[in-house]
Amino acid sequence: MKRILEHFARGTALIAVLSLGLFLVAASILKGVGWSLPDLLKQISISVPSSRPTAKADEVQNYVLFTEVKFGDGQIITGIKYTSTLRQQINSQWCYISENTKAGEPTTRLQLATVSQSGTQTIAPFTEAALSQFGLTAQTATSIVKSHCRFQ
Repeated sequence: MKRILEHFARGTALIAVLSLGLFLVAASILKGVGWSLPDLLKQISISVPSSRPTAKADEVQNYVLFTEVKFGDGQIITGIKYTSTLRQQINSQWCYISENTKAGEPTTRLQLATVSQSGTQTIAPFTEAALSQFGLTAQTATSIVKSHCRFQ
């Protein structure tokens, strides 16, 4: 075991010396052609774009978090709109039911409730016809708001 460790130590030292030597030779060649290490680093650096697109003067960027909760053949979707990414203050919230549809078909939605910036929750005024599209009653729709809408 001692021999293996000695061999490994010699091999590691040899690799370190060779790497340093190769680096010094490369640096000398680059210096000879007028390049410095900072210039080389600028040449090989990769520009990483910002994760946030920049808004133009006449544009407003809104940030909305959507939460989907499975419900029957569709889902209950809660949207939370924030004032900005810098201030995690909630601007408005809404919740609706949406049915899954086949590709190319329009999505059927029914607004269930909203929450204002002040925190006041309002249940949407349901019509019998709108509720019947989802097989719901007004009482069931109100229960869904309490159980499936993910208001903050």
